[in-house]
Amino acid sequence: MASCCIVPNDLQDFANEHKIKILTHNDPGVLIDGDKLKNIKPENCIEEVATLLNEGQGQLDVDWVVRYQVMDGSRGVLKDKRYIIALKS
Repeated sequence: MASCCIVPNDLQDFANEHKIKILTHNDPGVLIDGDKLKNIKPENCIEEVATLLNEGQGQLDVDWVVRYQVMDGSRGVLKDKRYIIALKS
């Protein structure tokens, strides 16, 4: 995974030839850990997660995370970065 954002030369050449813009990222290996999870406010969660947080039922752990971006396609402007986090107890 450490080299996932290195664009191979042949792909760079293809993109340049066809006027394609390649966007890469370098998210950290762990987007959210247990300490950050403890600081999540229940009012920012869906009802099921808020209930677990309010009642202190067990330890919640991150199962997976998806990062996505909201773009203004007509101008190519990044409007927002968002995350979907699946938790497990």
